[in-house]
Amino acid sequence: MNSGFLNRILSAREKRQSLRISAGSSFITFNLNIPGYPKSSEYIKKAFVLLAEEVKMFFSTFFKVEEETGVDEAGHYMFIPVKEEDLKKLKKAALEFEENHVLGRLCDIDIYEKIGSSVSGSKKKKCFLCNEQAQICIKRKEHSIEELRGYCDQLLISYVKDKENNNIVDNLLYCVYSALLSEVSLHPKPGLVTRLSSGPHKDMNFFTFIKSSAVLMAGYRQMAFMALNENWTAEHRLNRMRMTGLKMEQEMLRVTHGVNTHKGAVFLLGLAIIASVRSIKDKGIIDYEFISSDIKDMTRDITAELKNIRINTHGALVFRDFGLAGARGEAEDGLPLVFNTGIPAARSIKSRLSGEELMTAVLTEIIHENNDTNIIYRGGIDHLNKVKEYAGQIIDAGFWNERSRLLYEDLCSYCNFHNLSCGGSADLLILTLYFLKLENIFGAE
Repeated sequence: MNSGFLNRILSAREKRQSLRISAGSSFITFNLNIPGYPKSSEYIKKAFVLLAEEVKMFFSTFFKVEEETGVDEAGHYMFIPVKEEDLKKLKKAALEFEENHVLGRLCDIDIYEKIGSSVSGSKKKKCFLCNEQAQICIKRKEHSIEELRGYCDQLLISYVKDKENNNIVDNLLYCVYSALLSEVSLHPKPGLVTRLSSGPHKDMNFFTFIKSSAVLMAGYRQMAFMALNENWTAEHRLNRMRMTGLKMEQEMLRVTHGVNTHKGAVFLLGLAIIASVRSIKDKGIIDYEFISSDIKDMTRDITAELKNIRINTHGALVFRDFGLAGARGEAEDGLPLVFNTGIPAARSIKSRLSGEELMTAVLTEIIHENNDTNIIYRGGIDHLNKVKEYAGQIIDAGFWNERSRLLYEDLCSYCNFHNLSCGGSADLLILTLYFLKLENIFGAE
């Protein structure tokens, strides 16, 4: 290493030591063992911030942590003052952290007494590249600085990427689960299960949906990581999603004892998850034009499947009888009822409505525009037209006044009496809520 760089690093370390001593208390210090120079970069900074948070959380189990962080020629550092703790106990804990963390060999956690001397540990650090003691490798010059730095860089980049990916997926799954629970909890709804009613559905209730929603999350997580870690063709993405979706449906039927609660949501949310993850990965935000286009690419000509007479799903039967493609058609068109109806309705209404009133209004807007194949399968075109007519009258009356509330109650009674279910619109409400929650975290355009 250039002697000028080395002098600057040593000077920075001496200043840190002076700061610790002048503070008049014991300290925990944390920094990264970065070979070579410079000691900081964009990814090193990201890794340090993430690791420093982990170190803080770790020592917060012993005492209240109040840290000070900084960066100098020697790299990033964190000081944690320690008042009346057992320093040897803390040193033992620090060693356990270093030994068990995936980046433990890069972590340097030291405990200093008030006078500035360090509390020694009994174990020696191992080399980054081999299992020999680090000091021995340094003395023998077993590895070049370039080898060591390259190895450390790769570890840090991988760690940051994994953390960022996990954060994306955790946030996304929160939005998925929150949307699923928000929809099923909403009461009242026309021909749909709510927290207080099963509507016309005698084989399911609120808790059936809770169990189903919970068991689906593992599959949604798998879909999200698939989208983050792979760059497959649109056709391959759809095939992988459907393979995962079939397993999810099996799990759903297992916990619900054969009741189909979320088959449509498995398909539509699966597409939405993959496309939104790709948007976040490529653009850093929720880009609705990108997502819609991506879903169109994945589902190109998917409605042609419904012509196959060997497929006897409710959606296939409605398609062959009435030419309406349901969830497949909505996906093939890029989710227009979500992006052109649900989300714009929510944005225009949220200034005066919130909570259940807002969700009910958005659901009504979707019902008015949606040729819901669930309704057609149960009652035919005439009932669909009547339901859409009700929704139009509610919208014209305005959200919410005495007339619109009475009309909405009539709509719910009509669906329950005639055994109709607005299940397709419920799925689209779930997607609308999912995207609205997601854009609050990542931003949207």
